[in-house]
Amino acid sequence: WLDGVPNQTALNFTAYNSAWNNTTPATAANGPQYTNSDGGIYTFDGVDDYFSRPLVTNSKSNVSLQATFNTNNAFNSGTFIVYNGSDYFGNGYGLSLADNTLWVLYGAVSWYDTGFTINNNTWYHAVMVISGTSLKVYVDGTLIYNTTASVPNTPSLKTEIGRNDNGGTRYFKGSIASVSMYNVALTQAQVTSLYDSIIPTLTPTKTNTPTNTNTPTNTPTNSNTPTNTPTKTNTPTNTNTRTIVVPTQPLTANTTSGQVIAWGNNAPYKLNAIPSQANSTIAQIAMGAHHALAVTSDGKLLGWGTNVKGELTIPAPAQTGVLQSAVGLNHSVVLKQDGTVVMWGSSAALTAPSGGVLTGITQIATGDNHTVMLRNNGTIQVYGASSQRTTIPTVIASKSIVGIAAGSDSSFALDSTGTVYAWGKSINIPVLAAGSITRIFAAGNVYGALRSDGRLILFGSGVTNLVATGTASTLTNSTSGCPCMIIPSMDGVRNVSATQWGVIITRRSLQTQAYAYSGQSVPSALPTGILQLSTNPNHAIGIAIMPVYASTSTPTSTPVLSLTTLRFASEYTAPGYLSIWGGDSTINSSIPVAAQGQLLQVVAGYRHISVLGTDGVVVAWGDNRYGQSTVPSELTTTQPLTDSMRVIALAAGANHSLALRRNGSVLAWGNNGSGQSNVPSNLLNVVSGIVTATSTNTTTATNTSTTTATNTSTT
Repeated sequence: WLDGVPNQTALNFTAYNSAWNNTTPATAANGPQYTNSDGGIYTFDGVDDYFSRPLVTNSKSNVSLQATFNTNNAFNSGTFIVYNGSDYFGNGYGLSLADNTLWVLYGAVSWYDTGFTINNNTWYHAVMVISGTSLKVYVDGTLIYNTTASVPNTPSLKTEIGRNDNGGTRYFKGSIASVSMYNVALTQAQVTSLYDSIIPTLTPTKTNTPTNTNTPTNTPTNSNTPTNTPTKTNTPTNTNTRTIVVPTQPLTANTTSGQVIAWGNNAPYKLNAIPSQANSTIAQIAMGAHHALAVTSDGKLLGWGTNVKGELTIPAPAQTGVLQSAVGLNHSVVLKQDGTVVMWGSSAALTAPSGGVLTGITQIATGDNHTVMLRNNGTIQVYGASSQRTTIPTVIASKSIVGIAAGSDSSFALDSTGTVYAWGKSINIPVLAAGSITRIFAAGNVYGALRSDGRLILFGSGVTNLVATGTASTLTNSTSGCPCMIIPSMDGVRNVSATQWGVIITRRSLQTQAYAYSGQSVPSALPTGILQLSTNPNHAIGIAIMPVYASTSTPTSTPVLSLTTLRFASEYTAPGYLSIWGGDSTINSSIPVAAQGQLLQVVAGYRHISVLGTDGVVVAWGDNRYGQSTVPSELTTTQPLTDSMRVIALAAGANHSLALRRNGSVLAWGNNGSGQSNVPSNLLNVVSGIVTATSTNTTTATNTSTTTATNTSTT
């Protein structure tokens, strides 16, 4: 990690040699091997060797990443030299090799082919420089790639050398002599100087002729955090450093957009007077007690409602280049693409703390009369009410903070070890929400903490009288810090919102999950299939972003999976979350809870859907007239990755479904009118399958951030 040139700080890494979903440190004998040749290098076996540590930086602009490497397997597609962030969670960026070519990956955004040929057994010095939408790549001191790129999703969780955490065969094979990251966009002169200082003992090949290759595929997810921060990395050493935290995400990703709608009756303060400009390309929204803001996909800001204390008098600097908006009772805040913050409205909510600055900000969160900000150096500052501004726990100063949240009169912070801190209003954090936390939320007097085991813990005075339904359960005030509500399988939670009648949870699957207070009920007008929802504890109404989909009449069919041997499902698809649009109520209004977590595959029949979870469990729902949604019991329990009976692929006909197990056997269930569910006894060692039939157009489609296999057919 280097703060510019040449000041630097070495960071400790932990060595591993284990499966992609295993976090057991390697021993000195079986991890990446160190030798003193060529000035000191680490050798990676290309199978399971890598280094990992907690995220070095969540910066996604004005950052540079350097690696000096020598591979003997440049052709292997998708192997990674170094990666800052978690591609598994759809974020970060790094340097990769594929088809003898150097690539850059922005996780869940895009692959970028530099066209630069990488030969085996040759040393190279590569530098990638990100500055806003500018991406430059240098090899051996020479600029070989310069393009206008998308902004990468904000890095989270980890920095790794020698692999990317999205599974499969993404391990580097060869030697790496140095890796470093910089909190500046290096210039040509700085890159040349760096190359001259590092490379003399390694004698690399200086230049190559760029060649174009086919772009590897990558599965997008809805995940993007507004950020602008530093970066850095140096020679790895073995140490047991651990983090469990994914930085708290913003309300929605700026890579997706839709139309703003209002829901509920009798909206006060003209909150339902949505401007016509909000009919499309809206990426993020925030609604307060009297006013609302919306950010367009190109960074413009819209506002509506009632202008009580100037909160809707948008200053010029806040009208363009915006990533995220937030609102208080009578003030407004935006985080811009360059990491600056603009605030306006009630002067009482804008009071600066001692030494406060509005630059280098990565996250914002607003309460009624205060704003919490996370800076790119992991520190926190609070503007506004003195009860929040001057009472930040002193222990936070020594912690690496990765997430923040703000309630009406309270503030929260999450550090990289999964510990939660609170200040302002006196809050007793329950034990279940105090540690092993990966995300935090706050809305009014309702607070949320997502545990690493997938349980969402709701607590605070706003949880009193909240009625648990479905799989949710409650803990009474006899438990310290409670009453609390515990909701399992909430890995895909996007946000927690508080209303006059209860609490709403929005998920990455675009579905909502609502819990009403005793004596209240969930409004029938509550929308589903939304990108984001925003409410206020004082109102029963809200606003939401509804995706706008282009219509199509082209039927889809189940793709043939290239499985040449018995494999794990994770080797040909990456985990993601389910989205559904179109169709009828048997499909889109009754998605099972088990289908709203991380999935590996989705298939659709005429009026039913089956999904394969990351735990190997198959879930189906929809029309069940032929038993097509009644999954065989042996497929409904968790199966280890190494279990030969684990399901690795699904397929669907109009009214029947099939599952392929790791041992090559096939199961079928549902309609058997033409014998389609009678699997031949001699059908063994199957590596792929496809349902063939006459295609028919239907009104049901599925969208998921994993590999999607659908078939609309009749037998």
